[in-house]
Amino acid sequence: MAGHGPHLLREDASFQRYGQLRDNLATYWKFNRKAARNVFIFLVAVPAGLGYLAYNYEGKTPFVGKRRTEPIFEQDYVPRK
Repeated sequence: MAGHGPHLLREDASFQRYGQLRDNLATYWKFNRKAARNVFIFLVAVPAGLGYLAYNYEGKTPFVGKRRTEPIFEQDYVPRK
């Protein structure tokens, strides 16, 4: 049967540590205040903020036919010198 000889590739120690970390993640990770804050920020606050911005700026930026030298927002445009 194949696969019983020595490996042709050397095993990377960092990949081995990463695999062990993934296997044992549930042993060391707990859902506490800090983890709850991060979950709230990345799963609630960031998508809500992006959705709010997308809803407010919908239709206000006409990208069709714009060139590099033309401003995206027409109001309050001050060109650089």
